[in-house]
Amino acid sequence: MDITGGAGFDDGWWPYAINGNNDLIQVELSEDIYYYTYTLTYKDEDHPDPELDATYDAYRLIRYGRIEDVETFSIYKPTNQIFFVEIWSNDKTFAYPIGQHGNANFPVQSAIYIAVWNHAMDVDDDNPSLSKTYHWQ
Repeated sequence: MDITGGAGFDDGWWPYAINGNNDLIQVELSEDIYYYTYTLTYKDEDHPDPELDATYDAYRLIRYGRIEDVETFSIYKPTNQIFFVEIWSNDKTFAYPIGQHGNANFPVQSAIYIAVWNHAMDVDDDNPSLSKTYHWQ
């Protein structure tokens, strides 16, 4: 839905109606002695309530000076742990109405899921009924 748009209910029964067109447009990888850091840039992010989305976009433009959404996670090499700093999903589903910004770390997994509309991430798929688009890095 984040890319194609649409309306419905997520796996937590939260309603959404979004425009889509929030494609992942860039992945940057940086590395130092301890970390791999991935920075993901999305074209936009849509609030699941269309009546709040325009206000949310205006807020983001004022606050960050851009519409694009930029999120980062790191992998700590010595312990092979993924660190989500202020972008863990808190186990919420896609259309949970409040953007998530939790902190968590997990053992490295084969996949990272964009779990919430604000591109909050998790290593678990909390939205198994929603379609997926895969990006390999």
